[in-house]
Amino acid sequence: MRQCRLAREGDARGTAWRRAGFLENGRLVGCFNINVITRGLSWTGDANWWVSADQVGRGLGTEGMLALVDHALSELPRGLGLHVLRAAIMPENVRSVRQVTRAGFTPTGERVRLAVGSRWEMHELYERRAE
Repeated sequence: MRQCRLAREGDARGTAWRRAGFLENGRLVGCFNINVITRGLSWTGDANWWVSADQVGRGLGTEGMLALVDHALSELPRGLGLHVLRAAIMPENVRSVRQVTRAGFTPTGERVRLAVGSRWEMHELYERRAE
């Protein structure tokens, strides 16, 4: 319920875009989110996603992430019209690094420490700019 409320509030305010992916049988595959959407001189957002462990390796995460990127960087009103989409990836998460690289993200050279559950983990930042 909390995630549904956050999705509705983010859509209403224009500050987040959160969606879930499901199999045809209704089973949850994962979530695909754009948080911290800002619209100033540059329109930006932070992307994150996760896929259920038993669905990894089927291409569903890549499909969802590519749909997220397309929606984020497409011009209004079709998409969100963002200029820059960022993603923070733990360096040892080789699958996600490969995903963002194939999706046209480039490393920024910056690193940030982010919470993962109850731990703080180092992440490398990637970004993709609208064409």
